[in-house]
Amino acid sequence: MIRTTAWTRFAGVILAVSGSLTQIPPLFAQSVPSGSSSSNQQVARPSTTSSDFFELLESGGDLLVSFFRPHDETPPVDQPRRNSLNSPRHTVETFLEAMRHIEAGREEAWPRALKTISIPEDNQLSGKQVAADLKAVLDRLPELSAGTLPGPEQVSDRDIRRYEIFPAGVDHQWIWDQASLAPRNAVSLKLTDGEEWKFDKETVQGIAELRENLRSIPPRENEDRQGELFLQTFLPMFENTPWWGWFTTLLGAGLGILAGWWGLAFFHRTAKSLEEQEHPVAGQACRAFGPPAVLFLVVIGILIGSGPLQVGATLGSYRWHFIELLLLVCFGWLLVEVIDLIVFASRKTLLNDGDVYMRMGTTILRRAIRVIVGVLLAVFVVQNALNVNLTAVLGGLGLATLAVSLAAQDAVKNLFGAMMVFVNRPFMVGDWISYDGRMGEVMDVSLQVTRIRLLSGEIWTVPNMHFTEDAIENLSLRKYLRREMNIQIPYDTQPEKILQAQELLHEILTSEDVTADGKCRPEEKQPSISFSHFGDYFLNLRVYYWYFMSPSGAGTQRQTERGWLSYLDHCSLVNQQIVERFNEEGIEFAFPTQSLQLSDDPRRELHLQMAEQASQAAESDHARTSKAG
Repeated sequence: MIRTTAWTRFAGVILAVSGSLTQIPPLFAQSVPSGSSSSNQQVARPSTTSSDFFELLESGGDLLVSFFRPHDETPPVDQPRRNSLNSPRHTVETFLEAMRHIEAGREEAWPRALKTISIPEDNQLSGKQVAADLKAVLDRLPELSAGTLPGPEQVSDRDIRRYEIFPAGVDHQWIWDQASLAPRNAVSLKLTDGEEWKFDKETVQGIAELRENLRSIPPRENEDRQGELFLQTFLPMFENTPWWGWFTTLLGAGLGILAGWWGLAFFHRTAKSLEEQEHPVAGQACRAFGPPAVLFLVVIGILIGSGPLQVGATLGSYRWHFIELLLLVCFGWLLVEVIDLIVFASRKTLLNDGDVYMRMGTTILRRAIRVIVGVLLAVFVVQNALNVNLTAVLGGLGLATLAVSLAAQDAVKNLFGAMMVFVNRPFMVGDWISYDGRMGEVMDVSLQVTRIRLLSGEIWTVPNMHFTEDAIENLSLRKYLRREMNIQIPYDTQPEKILQAQELLHEILTSEDVTADGKCRPEEKQPSISFSHFGDYFLNLRVYYWYFMSPSGAGTQRQTERGWLSYLDHCSLVNQQIVERFNEEGIEFAFPTQSLQLSDDPRRELHLQMAEQASQAAESDHARTSKAG
């Protein structure tokens, strides 16, 4: 029997915390190593032989709670810890707790003990005698830890309807060696029609004989030890592994990680060198096979390094299953990279890699394949390696599944939006677009979002679902830019200067350097210059001319290196020539002004005299009209 000293409790807590953070696949019906010591008053007794990772984790949780909570005495008879028959675990706990109360003289616990037993109506033995015999038998069997008995979850998942504690559930060979007579009876529980787990009729009928057969085996001490299964599993590893075993483990894991880091750097350098030598497929192959190979090296290092650890049967099985899980992940990763490499190589060798649409399509295809293979691999691991029934899990989640499905609506909309972008092609990666009042270059189109680098340098992330409804202006599909200018000259400009200004603008826009920079052919696209209107303080000359993306006029911005920034350079060239030519000819530009005329201005004398004469004439007419009346 293991003594839970302060050191063992502390070690158990550390292992419980680390075990709860490590996802190791469950392994049902595995052996648990026995304790390292035994009582002087009883035969060395093995533990039960049925456990899985989640039961082991539950036992570690019990140990963790008991470490921080003072050890409780037996609970009051009217406040039982367990009073349920919904699983073999709960039935056995209910029975044993009630029988401890009865052994302490608390007779009121009998109804709770008797309700766990299916006593036939024709049985001549009393229920109390059957319960006492059953308790005596259970005290002589290998230790029954709560974590080793199926709980409600295990009963539901495995559809268990009968559970045998003895001989199937314990080390029966040890019983045969220690018993005076070979036992012929069993201890088992069945699920009744009322959906309650009880010790069955066969157990009741043979329990007296079984007690007699086990009389030579002394009973265990009645101790309530929390986390016994966890300690029995992990403590032998600390007690039996020598110091050099731990050193070898750390050395092997360290060498595996070091080899993985070196291998990753090697593959990265090799891929970069191949890409610089214009071997993109070979470089991509190095990038594809590098990470899975590194993971494989790390797994091998862990496997070799953990060899000297005396982990026992249960932890040994967990270790092998954990290694299998890592190798499965490595294989799945390699499969994803191989498919991705095939798509990449097909685009480079068989398809037109210069086609922007083809590049974006293969990028989306590669990402979709990664997601599909990753999901299939995760489902395979969960259902096979972890032995989890996904259908039952999803069905049991109920409202949580509904909430997740509602929350995933936007994700589905974004995925549909990505498909629409791929099918309708409103833009491509590398295109300049204007959306929602912002302008930038499309950097990436993923399955959920599109990333746009704005002119100011920021990355703007837009969910793909917006592109199925909102209008988008694709600037990269335009063949030319038509520029509109308003040249404003002051009101005191002479008429001949206005005509001269229009002629100068025409000469500038049809000059060789401007048309060459704008790739414009004046014989096809003549600039338009007009005296358009009178402004508040200016005379307006409106100018239209064209800036083409290609010399032929048929190429789009996407097909050339020209764009918004080159257009701004062209505007600077035209503006500079306009300023220079207007200054040479003495033509001024208008700026906001307001004219004020003073009353004593000599240039206004004629106007004032005419106003006085008009006033006097009006007075004379009024006087003649009055006399006539």
